[in-house]
Amino acid sequence: MDNPFWFRIERTDLRLRYMQSRAIHVMAALFMLLYAMQYFFKESTWLYRLMVLPPPITIIALVIFKRQLFEDVATIRMFRILEIGFLIMGCMHFLQHNQAAVAGLYFIIALIVGLIFFMEMRLFNPQYVLFYPSHIEVPTLWRTRNVAWASVDHVVLRQPHLTILFPNGHYMQWQVEISHNEPTFDTDFKNFCAERCLA
Repeated sequence: MDNPFWFRIERTDLRLRYMQSRAIHVMAALFMLLYAMQYFFKESTWLYRLMVLPPPITIIALVIFKRQLFEDVATIRMFRILEIGFLIMGCMHFLQHNQAAVAGLYFIIALIVGLIFFMEMRLFNPQYVLFYPSHIEVPTLWRTRNVAWASVDHVVLRQPHLTILFPNGHYMQWQVEISHNEPTFDTDFKNFCAERCLA
């Protein structure tokens, strides 16, 4: 079989995930704002103030008034990169002013936002469960996991749910979208899985 059987995962918790994502945007923006305020407590040119103050205010305003913008993967990517950049700038700023503890905090926050950014790019982009003759590819938040057929007891497809069961009683289940139009798809898939599980 040249092409694998594939199923697109439908995320039923996207509303909650987008809410959590916006909350992290606000948290990052608040730290950016604290960093920007450092230029108001000492002599600085207006140019520096105009460079560092608008981004965090813009992020907070957009999260409040334009929430739908943060349901677009490209928008999330753009603001996450901006946030990480500003947090690293804040880390360097405090480090130069001998405030190692605050610099360390900004570095940790930047690292956390970076990890969240990585997970968001996997979560908010389309994910698929792929069934190959040699193995099954299962997406997770961190990586794509390869599951050997030898470790699978059987596979159950009861639309819209796809379930992989293991001999030890554990299972993996997703709500999936099936976009195949072939009338024999269900039968072909079940026969394929039964054959691979017995191989």
